[in-house]
Amino acid sequence: MKNTVLICSSSLIVLLWTAFAQANLGISEKTARELLPVVCKAGQSVFIGSQGQKSVGSCNPCPSFTSWKGEKEPFDVQSVIFAKPNKKNETLAIMDFFGCEPHVNNFGGTVILRWLGNTNWQFVQFNAGQRTNECLKFATQEGTDKLVCKSFYGGQGITSEGLAVESFDQNIDGQSLVGTISNSGQCMNEKLVDFAWQVFKQKDLNNDKRPDLYLEISERNATIAKDKLCANGAATDIPWGKSKLHKLEFIFEGGQFKPTKATITIVKYLEKFGS
Repeated sequence: MKNTVLICSSSLIVLLWTAFAQANLGISEKTARELLPVVCKAGQSVFIGSQGQKSVGSCNPCPSFTSWKGEKEPFDVQSVIFAKPNKKNETLAIMDFFGCEPHVNNFGGTVILRWLGNTNWQFVQFNAGQRTNECLKFATQEGTDKLVCKSFYGGQGITSEGLAVESFDQNIDGQSLVGTISNSGQCMNEKLVDFAWQVFKQKDLNNDKRPDLYLEISERNATIAKDKLCANGAATDIPWGKSKLHKLEFIFEGGQFKPTKATITIVKYLEKFGS
């Protein structure tokens, strides 16, 4: 998804994000039929169909809790995670949705449902802008779950990506682990950097039979001569240098994620690109 030309338009980022989001549509039909009526509520149609080999579901028009409430637009479910992020005896359905929100809210958000038993779910809240379609779940020693989610936001030629231990309690802040900022779509910047998140997975890094968090992020840089900077939407080839790979390791100690010494150094290095 990383572009290799410099284009003076923030619309490219919007199109890339839209394509990315729609490519990840799909939850099981059984899950969609159980959860979507709770999200859509009365007065809204519930669509459950198929896209390729995946089932899809949506509310239409936009639910009342969204920014575009009442608009005849689909509110498409992207993914669902069943987890116990706050209490070991409280199961939540964490549902990522695309649509009914503007660019500033990342084109969607996360709906939280609480399990009441006997196939009954209760609507808890909607977090506009919080996207949870790329998450990993880690079981804690206390019987709860930690969800580590990858975020993405693009606009004005800049893309921001990050990783955080998400909180689904409005009274508890999430824990940021690492972030990158690429300016590869900016026209009038002579120094360009482009980060690509290539690996995001669970891996037992210390042989304790418990999954840890492992990342690989590539970086490439370029310098554009002043007379080669693009103008008026024209595209210019970017003379990217050789790519280098950053490997980050976070040891999961049953409740917290502890970065290795090498990872701490990398995180601090990446932070300077956002200053």
